[in-house]
Amino acid sequence: MSFFNTKTSVIAKSTIKIKGRSIKKVELSKFHAKWYSANIMRLVVLGKESLDELEIWVTNLFTSVRNINVTIPKYRSVLFDSEQLQKYYHIVPIKDLKSVSLIFQMPSVDSYWETKPISLLGHLIGHESEGSILSYLKKRGFATSLSAGLHDHSNSFSIFGISVELTDEGMKNINEVIEIIFNYIEIMKNATENDWRRIYEEEKAIAESKWRFLSKSDVSDYTSTLASQMQIYPAKQTISAAKLYIKFDYQIIKNLLNYLTVGNLRINVISRDFANETDTPLQKQEEVT
Repeated sequence: MSFFNTKTSVIAKSTIKIKGRSIKKVELSKFHAKWYSANIMRLVVLGKESLDELEIWVTNLFTSVRNINVTIPKYRSVLFDSEQLQKYYHIVPIKDLKSVSLIFQMPSVDSYWETKPISLLGHLIGHESEGSILSYLKKRGFATSLSAGLHDHSNSFSIFGISVELTDEGMKNINEVIEIIFNYIEIMKNATENDWRRIYEEEKAIAESKWRFLSKSDVSDYTSTLASQMQIYPAKQTISAAKLYIKFDYQIIKNLLNYLTVGNLRINVISRDFANETDTPLQKQEEVT
């Protein structure tokens, strides 16, 4: 894997005023007028009162919320265009951090809630036991921690990320760190269906055990999370869909693994060592091959 420079700087942002109002407020008002509609909202109410009493409260408080029957937009199927891929970015942090993040785009995974392929990929790549990526990087003195999983998603695309906290030695050998990660991904791609089924069954059993002994969470966090999940999952599975594994699908796993390639990659490298590279915050971009 090699890297070569094509430098670009980010220009500092400024706020433009329109008759005393910032563009941000104008756009927010437009967004509210266009999209604030009851038909695309979800509501969760939690309380010790009876269901009948809670229903009365909800009816009294929320019946007046307007419904203009908007349709949820379908976003573009990819977040990054081809010219934005196969590049890495030098980012200067405020704190003294050293890390690298590998960012891959793929189709929306919202419909895969029964099989949870992203959870399986994140589990293997982010594992810390003997034989894992992090275990090997620590032995080489390159890294202190590693995480992997879904960074962002919409109804059209998803972003899978692998983030590594680097040591000074890891920063000096960042190309080797990236190659180690891709070598591990290649092992995952060569795993058999039985290998993946075994991992799936292990994760399913762990998830079911956690579900049985699930502890109470903060009320505010629980209700807001549940309302968000109602936008994605079927009504009857809203509470459990994000936590339980329902069925195994090897083909979906294989398909998503095919998106973990250099050709579908952006790399963010964060370090204060880059502070002298540009006068303007906060990043420089380079191409990856």
